[in-house]
Formats: sequence, structure tokens, C-alpha cells
Amino acid sequence: MNQQILRIMLVEDNPDDAWATREALAGDGDRFEIQHLRNLGDALERLEAGPVDVVLLGLGLPDSQGFDAIVRVRARSPGTPIVLMTGADDKAFAIRALQHGAQDYVVKGAYDEKRLPRIVLYAVERKRAENLARSSADRERFALVASRDLQEPLHKIMAYGNILMHQHGEDIGLQGRDLLSRMLRATERMAKLVSEMPELSHPAQAAGAPRLVDLNETVSRVLRARNGII
Repeated sequence: MNQQILRIMLVEDNPDDAWATREALAGDGDRFEIQHLRNLGDALERLEAGPVDVVLLGLGLPDSQGFDAIVRVRARSPGTPIVLMTGADDKAFAIRALQHGAQDYVVKGAYDEKRLPRIVLYAVERKRAENLARSSADRERFALVASRDLQEPLHKIMAYGNILMHQHGEDIGLQGRDLLSRMLRATERMAKLVSEMPELSHPAQAAGAPRLVDLNETVSRVLRARNGII
């Protein structure tokens, strides 16, 4: 099976650090495609042109200082993992970098051809999981709001339809009552589907996980549709 080639954007103005980083990644064969940029402005333009899989970001760039670079890269490409390259093994500094949106960090000169590729791959996988979790949460939140907003008018239609059926059924005749009954059944079915939206938006259901169904109800619904009864 062919390995996916990961596109790495290396943003580092120090040529020695850039060379060492390339050498550490070269040990993993053709797994990485590296583009080296020397300032933040060029990096942001590159992200505007299209996505990359991971950004290796040095601080102290000619046009950016401190954590501003992390914030600006995240603003331009929020779904892209950032691995910060720092010159000092300062845990407090590293924690602040993570709080600003970096996925991980490495100390320049303290990585090799085994450690750096592993850090890059882990950062990519963690970001993918994070993006998936956020997407799932957004989908569930939307389904919950939509279900709530749609159920209210559907319940009103059923309520008014039942009032019309019971209080004015004789006035609308046999054909009118039949059409009204079909409308009420269709509205009830739609309300049931709408009420299930939050459950169906759950990742397990969206992924096709098995769920219990009432086979009798399903067959009955198919037969009613076949016979023209909604």
C-alpha cells in the first residue's frame, strides 16, 4: 500500500536549522514533501493558495516575533496542525505555545531522523481527530436546533388538522376527510423523522452503526406507500 505523502511547510529563517530539519525528515524516505519559506508573509500567502498537511514553524522570524506567528497561521488555516520549533527547552514557554494553538513543539537540535518524523505524524493525526470531533459536535448541534425548530410548526399542523377533522369533518365531505387524513399521517411521519435527527447525527449512527428498527412498522409503511396511502 502506498503511503500518503505529507506536505510540510517549513517556516524558518535560520539556514542551519532549516538544513537540520530537512535532514531529519529525509530519513523517512519519500514520505514528506517539504517547502521551505523564510518569513511569515510568504507562509501566509502559501496557505492562501492551498492547504498543506502540517506547518513546522520557527519563532523569531524577520516579520514576526513571539506567538503572533502561531495566531496568524491558525487564522489563515485553522485546520492545519502547527509544530513549533523553539531554541530552548522551556516547558512554560511550550505550554503557552500550545495554548495559542500549536499542536506540538520540538527543540531545535534535539531531534533526529526518528523523533522528528514521529512528532510530525502524531501532530497530523491528533489534528485530524480534533477536526473530526469538532465537525461531529457542529453536526449534532445543528441537528438539535433544526429538530426543535421544525417540530413546533409540524405539531401545530397536526393540531389544527385534528380540529378541522373533528369539528368540520362533515362539512368537507368524504373526499376532503380522506385528503385530510393523508395530510395528518404524512405530517406525523415527518414529525417522527424530525425528532430522530439529533440521534441520527451522532457519529456512531452517521458511520452506519447498526440500530434496532420495528420491522412491522417498516413493512406497514412500505405497503401504505405502495397502495397510495401516505
